[in-house]
Amino acid sequence: MTNQQIQRNLKLAEALESGKYEQCTGRLRDGDKFCCLGVATELYRKATKNLRWGGDVPMSISGFNFIDKVPPLCVTQYYGWPDRNPAIRIEGRNRLAAEANDAGKTFHDIAKGFRKLAQSAKRANRKAAKAKAHK
Repeated sequence: MTNQQIQRNLKLAEALESGKYEQCTGRLRDGDKFCCLGVATELYRKATKNLRWGGDVPMSISGFNFIDKVPPLCVTQYYGWPDRNPAIRIEGRNRLAAEANDAGKTFHDIAKGFRKLAQSAKRANRKAAKAKAHK
C-alpha cells in the first residue's frame, strides 16, 4: 500500500466516524444509506469524478447481488486493498469489511479496522524501507 493509499484509508475511517453517512446492509448503497464499502466508493467517486451511482456502480438490484455488495476494481486499487472486500481487524479478529457491516458492526467499529489496516501498511512500508537501506 502506498503512502497515498494509506492516507485514503485513514480518510475513509474519518468519513465512517463523521456521522455524515447512514449505514445500510446487503449492498453498497440503498437510497441515502451506505455500507462501509459504499462510503469508500462514494469517497472515490467524489475524489476522482469517476463512476456514477446506478450506472457504472449498481445502486440497488432487486434481491441480493454479489456485484452490488463490493465496489468495482478501480475503488479497490484506489485504496490499495488486495481484495474487493478487504479483511480488517475488528475486536481482535480479521473480518471481511462487508460481512462485518452486514453483521451489525457499527461504522465506528469498522473505522477502527480501516485505521488498523492503514497502520499495519505503514509499519510494513517502514520495515521494507529499512531493509532496502541495509542492502
